[in-house]
Formats: sequence, structure tokens, C-alpha cells
Amino acid sequence: MMKQQFSNLRNLLILPALALPMLAMAGNIPQYKVTKGGTPYSEITGGTTLPMSFNGNAVLFGDGTMSADTEVSRDGYPIGFTFFFGGRYFDNFAVDNYGNIYLGNGKVNVGTDAFRIGMSTVMYGLYKADVSYITEGTAGNRVLTVQYKNATLNETSKNRGIYNLQIRLYEANGNVEMAFNETETCYDGGGFATGLRGWDNDDTLWLTATGLDKTWSISPKKNPDMLEADSFIKWDKDDYDNGYSPVFLFSPDLNRTAPTDAPQDLTLKQNGSRLLVTCRKGEDADATAVLISETPFTDADLPADGHTFRAGRDSQTGEWYTRIGASTLLYYGNDGDISVEVPGLTAGKDYYVCAISATGFPAYNRTGRAEQILSSSQAGPESIDVTAAGPSEMRVDCRASYPVIIASTTEGEAAYGAGYTGVFGTPTADAKVGDELEGGGTVIYVGDPGAFVTEAEPNRLVYFRGWTLKGDNVSATYADGKGVPAVSFPYEPVIESYPLGSPLHLWEGTEGEFVPVTRAYEGDRAVLATSDLDTELTLTTPVFTSDRDMTLSFEYAMETEKEAAVGEEGQMMMQGFEPGCFDETGYFHVRSGETVLKEINEYGGTMRSSSGGNEDGSSSFEPVEVAVPAKGEPQTVSLHFSTPRKSRLYLRNLRIAQTGEPLQTGIGEIGTGETDLSSAVIHSITGVRVQAGSIGDLPAGVYIVNGKKVIVGR
Repeated sequence: MMKQQFSNLRNLLILPALALPMLAMAGNIPQYKVTKGGTPYSEITGGTTLPMSFNGNAVLFGDGTMSADTEVSRDGYPIGFTFFFGGRYFDNFAVDNYGNIYLGNGKVNVGTDAFRIGMSTVMYGLYKADVSYITEGTAGNRVLTVQYKNATLNETSKNRGIYNLQIRLYEANGNVEMAFNETETCYDGGGFATGLRGWDNDDTLWLTATGLDKTWSISPKKNPDMLEADSFIKWDKDDYDNGYSPVFLFSPDLNRTAPTDAPQDLTLKQNGSRLLVTCRKGEDADATAVLISETPFTDADLPADGHTFRAGRDSQTGEWYTRIGASTLLYYGNDGDISVEVPGLTAGKDYYVCAISATGFPAYNRTGRAEQILSSSQAGPESIDVTAAGPSEMRVDCRASYPVIIASTTEGEAAYGAGYTGVFGTPTADAKVGDELEGGGTVIYVGDPGAFVTEAEPNRLVYFRGWTLKGDNVSATYADGKGVPAVSFPYEPVIESYPLGSPLHLWEGTEGEFVPVTRAYEGDRAVLATSDLDTELTLTTPVFTSDRDMTLSFEYAMETEKEAAVGEEGQMMMQGFEPGCFDETGYFHVRSGETVLKEINEYGGTMRSSSGGNEDGSSSFEPVEVAVPAKGEPQTVSLHFSTPRKSRLYLRNLRIAQTGEPLQTGIGEIGTGETDLSSAVIHSITGVRVQAGSIGDLPAGVYIVNGKKVIVGR
């Protein structure tokens, strides 16, 4: 059956985050200009004192309550004007107890999408500080000042480190100013994470310097880290009591004139179900926005001046962060060379992609944008049917309307219960037989659809995947198939090639049981079944030829749940598992049809023990060998397992080997005489061993006598 991954663009955008490469999805925070120097610290008077607590790192919100939650959204304190920052407009703020303010519009968000400004401690946090704020000035020229007075590091040495800090927001131009004033140098306080954060950790700008009085630079790090000296401004005993009062000024780009140059070399290339979008930033542009839509772009689908956006997707839900009208934002940032990979294309659909130049403000050149249309490729194959063509060959039959590329692999999906799907990459249009695909699989066929025979490893599950090819386009969708070659002897199914938690392919078993698992103790692969309350579980081999005697061999291990103990308050307390026990009613049989070939009623293995009791999955394996008489016709062998107490049965190294000579193909007829059969080996046609001294002792019927099929008449 054809595997259709996605049906529309919205579904295309709901995918695991790993489907995209790591990209710099920066907004316009990195485009802020930074200078050292400005209005020095001067204590404010008449401001609003905030009820700040310093018991652990937390954020103070507008209702006077504090929260240490990593993801929270609440009302903040009023800024007193609309503040433009990072391409967004804000009207309120919250403040934490170690040097940051968080901006909000209606609600203040703290967490993954927090817009933050700060000169915060990177090592100890604060022991105490007097925190207040005030908004001053006339309309259009107002300034919000948030002040930390006598901020004291939570450090136990003699010189704890005391300072004053003001963070100022300017209405007139969107400037951010941080004014620091040293009162007492710390012995070694690490330093300060000094900078701005916008949409995410890529949309950031942090300063680094070896000392408060040293020359600063832009940090190469996206997030301050106390172990990364180049991610913050250092403050330590080398600066002892010099009373440093640096001021850092961050200024946004206010150029409201859109760039004239469009992004260059916009290229769309489909590779299977993925779309690769590449372009280069326009010559006079500061940033680029890339969008995709299933319909032609209108003004409602394009970004408006003065607004930035968060690009990328939510790692939990797979939802893309930003949709503008009918379009979805793929990229927004200031890279020179841009490359975005979009997974999940639907076959036979038009995709519209545009790239727009922007200034740092941002102002967008919507009319001079670069734009391309991709008509996604043809549908994939309708189906791939796989059947055995021999002990080491598979017949692959692919139905499709175009030439096909088919790959195979023995590596299945790693997830538990993933089913029979192989691990494959995507071929390119020029793929050749023998090519190894990046991501998994080897190309085994390129050509017209139809049937062909390919070699396969005996007794091993093989996965196949096919794509169609039209010109230079590999189909966005594909078809999957799987199979195993015909049973060959010795028959040894390669359990390692079967998916964990999924039934053995072509075997018949009790639903949900006899599935490959990785044992907890040894880490080896085995087939597991769990019986309880005398429930019989069965596992039946694939059909195999039976023209000679054979031997079935395997190893099994068994663990049985101990009887529960009764606690002091009458509660039942589980005691773990012990080496397997069948009790009075349990059994493990090997059968051919209704004939029991082997009965196992006692397990002689052991388990590893530790101070906590027996270790789960540590039961030792016991060898089993069973004679399987020839029948002269196809047959199966089945395993039957039942226990009254909960018990785990592990199987490994299953093997069926031929041991006898082929049955004679001729058929003779024996009458009712007294022919001596006392030393003959006799089986019924169903494989049951029969004892008879003479022909007269046998009822009329068909028998295998000394390997020869005979008919006894009356």
C-alpha cells in the first residue's frame, strides 16, 4: 500500500522537529547597534517599590506574586507607554530577582518565547536588593527605569559583591540602556549576562568582556553560560573596588525605507517528499523572510513593516510558529546564504515560495520580492508486493505509472512496535543500482515498473521501498513492501532483523505475544511471550517441506512471578520474579498438528540475583532439541505455552535442520498378509509414530514405512 505522508500544507507543517536541519532563525535582535557610554547610574526617587523576594530564582508579576515556573504568562507592571523592541510592541513588564526584565503585550511570557532585557548574574544570584521602577517624561519622550539598588550577590566570602543597576527603556527611539555602578567588588562573582533576547535563543545579542572596564565585543554564544567565559562580562577580584560604572546602550535599526534589492538566486528543488529552498540575501538588505503557501501570495499573506516573527516549529507539537494569512513563515533572519528544508510535500500540488528583503527595523520590500512556484512531483508507486522466489531470492512486483527506483534494506525501524517498515533515505533522480542512500537502504532496481527477482539473505526479513521517477523529479510519496525468502534448511530465522514488539513475519502466533524484545539484563534479542491464569499461547512456524526427518532446536528461558506477600496493613506486595515454574497445570509443548513431539514441564535454569532480588531478564537459557518426523507433504510445527502464574517465556536460536534421508517417491500397496514389520519405522500420514508387528496390525490407510509411502488395503 502506498504510504501517503501528508495531505495538505498544514499537515506538512506538523512534523517532528528533527525533520529540519539546525538553522539560524534569528529575528532582528542581532541587528541592534551597541555602544559603551551613556547616562551613568543615578538613583531614582519617588518610584514604585516592588515586593521582591530572593528565595530562589523567580519572576515578580504585576499582582505582586512571584513564580519560579519555567513557562508562565501573567499580567505585568505598566511600562507607561508603548515600547518598540525586537520588532514587537510592548506595554507591560515583569522583573526577576537577578537582573532581568521581561516584556509583554497584555500578558508577560516567561519561558521559551520570552522577550527579555538584562544584566543578570551568571553564578550566585542575588541575596538581596531594593527593586523599584518609575516612568518619567512627556508623551513621546518617556523613559521607564527599573532599578536594583544595593544588589548583593548570594556569595559567602568576605567580599560578597554589591552593585547598583538601572535598565532604561526609551519611548522616543526604542533604545535600551543598562547603567551599572559598583559598590563593593566581589571576591569572584563570575559576571553578568548582558544583552537582549527576542523570539528565541537564536534571536539574541549578548556582550562579552574580560572585565567591567575592558573592551567589550559581541559574544559568539547564543545563550549565556557560566562555564563559557566568552558568553558574559566578567566581574572578579581583579576589578577590586575601582567603582566601575559602565553604561551599555543598545539601539534598534529605525530605517523605515525598504531595501531595493530582492533576495538573489531563489531556487526550489524537490528531493522525494522534501523541498529545499535556497537563496542569498539582497545586497542592501539586513534580513530576509522566506514564506510558503499553497495559493498565490496576496498582501494579507506578507509581513507588515515594523513586525518581526518567530521562525521554526514547536518541538513538542510540530506546529510552525508563524502563519501570515494563508502563508507559513519558513525563515526570518540575517544570514547571507539561506537554506531551508521543508519536509512533507504532497504529490501533484503547487507550492508558492517567496523571499523578501528587509531592513533591521524591519521594513519589507514586498513588491520587489523573489518568487518561485514548484509543482510537486508525480504520485509514487501504487504498491510493492513481495513474495519468495526461492531460498535466497525475492520476487518484487511494483505497480506504478512512471519508471521506478527501488531500494532494499534489512534494517527496520528502531522504535518498539514500529512494524514492518525499513529505514530508508531518499534517492536522487540520477540514482543507480548499488548506490547507498544517505539515511539507509541500497538501490537494487532502476527502470520500468513490473516484476523482477532480487537476491536476498536466506531466512532474513527484507524491507523494500519504491519511488517513481519523472524527468529529474523523484516522487514525494513512496510504497513499502517486505518479505522473507522461501524456507531453506537449516531454517534459522534472523530474529535481529524483525522489528521489536511486532509479530514475527509469516509466523502465526497469539496476538500480542511471541514478539522480539531486547532482554533487560543481557541486552540480547529474544522472542517473548507472557502467560498467566492458564492461558495457552501458541507460535506456529511458516509452512516448510517435509520430505525427510528433521530436528527442531532452540533455547528457552523462563521467569515466573513469585507469590505476592501480604503487608502489615493487608495489602498485596509483589515480590518480583523467580526462575520459571510450571506448577501443577503449566506446560510447554512442541507439536506437529495434534501430535505432541516434546513435553517440557520443568525449567532447570537460574536467574542473577542482587541485593534487590532476582534481576528481570536474567534467566539463563536451556537448550531444547525435538525430532520432527517426515510427512511427505508440507507441514508446520507449533509451540504451546501455558502457566497458572504470570510467566515470561524467552526463545532464541530457533533452528530446523534436516537429518534423515528423503522419502521414497514411489507408492506401494501392501495387502493384509503377515509381513513382518517389527523392526520397521512406521508413521501415519499425519506424522504419528505407529507400532505394528505385521501388516495385519495396521488399519487400512496410508503410511510411511521405512521412508516409503505405502497403502494398506483390506
